[in-house]
Amino acid sequence: MAATKSPGQGSDQQNEFFGLDGAALALGVLAADDWTGTDADESHTGGDGNDSLNGDGGNDQLFGGAGDDTLSGGDHADTLMGGSGADYLEGGSGDDFASYAASAVGVTVSLANPVINTGEAFGDTYDSILGVVGSSYNDWLIGNIDINHLKGGDGNDTLDGGAGIDTLEGGAGDDVYVDPWGDTIIDVAGVDTVRTSRDFALSDGVAIENLVALDPAGNNGLTLTGNNLNNAIVGDRGANTIDGKEGADTLMGGLGDDVYIVDQSGDRVWEASNGGFDKVMTSSSYALSRDAAIEVMQVASLSSKQAYKLSGSDFSNMITSASGADQIYGYGGNDLLKAQAGLDRVYGGTGNDTIYGGSGNDRLYGEKGRDTLVFDTKPGKSNIDRIYKYNPKDDTIWLDNAVFTKLGKGALSKPQKLKASMYAVGNKAKDSSDRVIYDKKSGALYYDKDGTGSAAQVKIATLEKNLKMTYHDFFVI
Repeated sequence: MAATKSPGQGSDQQNEFFGLDGAALALGVLAADDWTGTDADESHTGGDGNDSLNGDGGNDQLFGGAGDDTLSGGDHADTLMGGSGADYLEGGSGDDFASYAASAVGVTVSLANPVINTGEAFGDTYDSILGVVGSSYNDWLIGNIDINHLKGGDGNDTLDGGAGIDTLEGGAGDDVYVDPWGDTIIDVAGVDTVRTSRDFALSDGVAIENLVALDPAGNNGLTLTGNNLNNAIVGDRGANTIDGKEGADTLMGGLGDDVYIVDQSGDRVWEASNGGFDKVMTSSSYALSRDAAIEVMQVASLSSKQAYKLSGSDFSNMITSASGADQIYGYGGNDLLKAQAGLDRVYGGTGNDTIYGGSGNDRLYGEKGRDTLVFDTKPGKSNIDRIYKYNPKDDTIWLDNAVFTKLGKGALSKPQKLKASMYAVGNKAKDSSDRVIYDKKSGALYYDKDGTGSAAQVKIATLEKNLKMTYHDFFVI
């Protein structure tokens, strides 16, 4: 099967082998072997010495074995496996691979900086090698500026293609892909992660579950976007924008002023206290985790007619709904709850809450704490709110003088108490100075812009009957 030339009978110092087309040769345990193939596709195995194997033409597989070997692939696409020892792997022309598939331990392989290599790759150097095949263990494979193809194989591998437009195959195991901008990722098994130092969006066609900032302590402020799987996405200390897309996602921004975009109730946003000024933008009904330190939550489209149910956390939240029949729950903290158009229900919960009903016949529940109910839309038959659990001792009503124009001065930043002469109890104004009237028998609350009856009073809201309300309950903004 082969022509053999030896430099002397019985000598094992140097042996030269010349393969026949299509041959598969094992050179045994000679001290130092030289082998040159043909133009055929061949498989060549060296001995325990410092071998020199040259595939010449064809798609060859060269196995150096033990020793400090020199493997040259020649033309076409070759696979070079140096084995143990400090090997020199030269691919030649074609898409050539350095393979560590037979390694008994995990390896670190860097085409850009081989001095950091470990395991069976320790001491290896490369020329014209574009691809790397890892072991069945946990490998770290690093490319260079060329267009690389890295194959992790089994194990939990880390693949970093470098600067080129690379192909990264994690294989089985929970794999990590480092800064794969523009790269093609092939992964069908395990729970896999992309670590990125700049904005990145996962593709729907790739089975990558996690997206994480490469430097969690950095201050870059990243835009991180998930795919249609259940993703875990983690930003850095900067102002991140995190969008889980489809799937039940877990989103964590860090210490910066982060924006979270959620699209289903199964998404979870994690924010610790003192973690910046953070906002959730939602396109679905959503409940914050009770321990989530989120300052703002609002519906992404305020003009949407969809009915939303929005629930805050035990921290102070500002929650804004859309224009449908929405429900807002403040729960703990001193919340600012703003409904828009629609027949809304707003519940303050515990804490000192500020509640805007917006337009529409709303139901407003201050519940516990010292609550403020704000009226800043034009009253009418389709805009009369029902106020529950109002406590004159603790709660107040604020009236916007841009709508209730005859109440005098006041501003949101500096509310002014209603003048005593402008308040009356009964079913109508008693004199020309009366502007706000509470009917104890029916619970109706009215606004009268002149107090004379020439302009009809307008019903603002309905409270409980027989409340001990006074002008102290009202402020002008």
